[in-house]
Amino acid sequence: MAAEQFDIDRKIRLTIIFVMSAAMATALIQGLGYIVPGFFARSLYVLLFLALYTVIHYFPLVSIIFPLLLTAVVTIFFWNTPLLIAKITPLFIMPQPSDSLFWPLATILAITLFHYLVVFKFKNTLILLIAGLFAFIPLWYLYVDSAYPSAIFYTTSWLMLISYERGAGIWVRAVKSKKEVKDLSEMRQSWLTYTSIILSVAIFTTLILPKEIAPLPFPRLHIWVNQNLTFLKNLRTTDDPDIRGDGGDFDLFTFGFEEGAILGGPLYQDDKVMLEVTGKGGFYLQGTFRDYYTGQNWINSSEFIEGSDFNKPKEIMDNYLSETELTIRHIRLRTRTVFSIPFPAEISQLPGIMLKDRHGGIVMSQSIPLYYEYSVNGHYLAYRTNFSLLEEESGIPETIHNYLRLPVSLPERVHKLAYELTADTDGYYAKIKAIETYLRNNYTYTTELPSLPENRDFVDFFLFDLKEGYCTAFASALAIMGRAAGIPTRYVVGFIIPESPSTGGKYRIAGSNAHAWVEGYIPGIGWLPFEATPGFRTTDDLPLARNQPYHDFSIAPDGDFRIATARSRELLDFEDNYYPEFSTIDNSVDSISFLKGLVRVLIAATVITLLIIGIFIYRRYKYVKKKIRNMKSKEPRQKIVAFYNLSLQLLDRIVLGKIAGETPLEYSRRIKRDVHSWTLNFATISEEVSVALYSKDEVSEDLAHQAEMFFFHIFDRYLAQVGKVTAFIEILIQGRYFTSY
Repeated sequence: MAAEQFDIDRKIRLTIIFVMSAAMATALIQGLGYIVPGFFARSLYVLLFLALYTVIHYFPLVSIIFPLLLTAVVTIFFWNTPLLIAKITPLFIMPQPSDSLFWPLATILAITLFHYLVVFKFKNTLILLIAGLFAFIPLWYLYVDSAYPSAIFYTTSWLMLISYERGAGIWVRAVKSKKEVKDLSEMRQSWLTYTSIILSVAIFTTLILPKEIAPLPFPRLHIWVNQNLTFLKNLRTTDDPDIRGDGGDFDLFTFGFEEGAILGGPLYQDDKVMLEVTGKGGFYLQGTFRDYYTGQNWINSSEFIEGSDFNKPKEIMDNYLSETELTIRHIRLRTRTVFSIPFPAEISQLPGIMLKDRHGGIVMSQSIPLYYEYSVNGHYLAYRTNFSLLEEESGIPETIHNYLRLPVSLPERVHKLAYELTADTDGYYAKIKAIETYLRNNYTYTTELPSLPENRDFVDFFLFDLKEGYCTAFASALAIMGRAAGIPTRYVVGFIIPESPSTGGKYRIAGSNAHAWVEGYIPGIGWLPFEATPGFRTTDDLPLARNQPYHDFSIAPDGDFRIATARSRELLDFEDNYYPEFSTIDNSVDSISFLKGLVRVLIAATVITLLIIGIFIYRRYKYVKKKIRNMKSKEPRQKIVAFYNLSLQLLDRIVLGKIAGETPLEYSRRIKRDVHSWTLNFATISEEVSVALYSKDEVSEDLAHQAEMFFFHIFDRYLAQVGKVTAFIEILIQGRYFTSY
């Protein structure tokens, strides 16, 4: 019994050490500036180190491995000194690349060892509390967002340890005073279950309470604090001042690029890194699409619906596309918009449900957590040709007509200018290239754009009055004049990935890389990008595809867009109070950020509440198994009714339930058609159930067995259709289907 108690005690302590070590390591690794390993990777590393320390604790002779390793290192040093130096030196060069694994592993190893020694060697929980305070509070005030959820995990585990060490003894003594207790180990476990429930209720109640709670009404105290403790005002606010965006759809004005949602006004640039991209550079990174022009701004008139399929580029474009894969990481940009390449094929590792609009814009159901990364696979336009030769004469599909809409109030001279520019050209591609060329050669790039006057159309104001502007003006003019010439267009905002990566091989996308451009629909080809802003590269700057005819549209060379950008888009100084206040994001967003996605949040929540619901789920599992065994052991009359009714519930769950007004015979025939089985006859089983319910005739064991087999057949189909995770939740957590039998 003593050995069993010791085993249980060690398991509980190791579980608490595991959670505390993983929580503290996550925040510290991010605070050191390294990419935090994934949830499963972190868990595996902590478990491996815990296993190593436990083995050394029970088998001290194992520690002889370390002197042997040191001997091997010394041997290598004298045998091949340059090799050893070349391997070890890079590990201690600071700073390491952000994706380095050495220092994160070293951090996890040290933190796990610290908690192991404190819990098993020093046995002092006060040290753990002090360590948590010194770790999480500074990290939180340094805007390490994962410090908040990590502190919750850490505090919960610490309270569990305190309760286990101090409260269990009191619990056992209290129970023993009332009755004789033989199994003290079982009593300690019951106390731990009770504590887990109380802690979970308290913590989850705290998490769901409103966070914007006003201070206590002590005005004199507040005045004294403001006068004597002025440093308190400089502590962490609700948002990092370097974070841009409000968590909604991405647009240029959401992080200060433009003055507001209305087009026009000066250009405010930002050199803060918004995104970090791994892969290839030199092309557009699509953000959001706009199709409806009001005369003052662009609006997306399409609704977002759930979907994960993407339109494939037409085969005729195969010679001009190149395949690539990008990993996109949100650094300081808070948005629900998913950025992608021009022709995406697959987007993976998203933190939730993906929603799409008819333009191809992609968003999540909620804001993408900061420091979260996802992968985009697909194609981008890598080669040029005279796309006019690839056009079809079939005209514009009816589904594209929406992209020809123009405001009724659009001045006539805009229509006239578009007609004059395209009158001598044939084909959609040639017409929009003519407009693109005209804008690039006759208008000037500037960041000093005045605000739009009242009752003026922005495109008209830009074309005939200003004749200078930045990307939003050029893109708007190209899109609207293109529509006036009969070419479907849409307005796109996103970023331009630089040609060359930054240090570490990653492309750091700053606010100054934000851009607006146009996509035009060319019959037979599809959507192609067009660039009217001077100083930015067009498709004419791409390499010519081999053996492909090409006609030069005589566009003046613009040079490398990065150089042009640096010259013409100088960073403007702006006041500290320029940026609008960001709406407060619920703390659950930080939890999602820490756990890298909604799915991992559920997994991590399971880890937190494992002590709470573990016993419950195990007992429910045993209950279900017992129910099935009891149903199998029933006499045939009861057995066939039980399995039949259970099958009906599962059939209803997989949308094969009985339709209103449908007779039992009709229903049984439909199920026989939809549920294919050569050995099981649902109609016969249904008839025999009627016999079992309303007749005294005997029910054969064979038919009862068929009802049992039919249930398991439907159960397998239920698992395949709803998924094992959903089935787990419905049966073992919600208690559906088996509770009434």
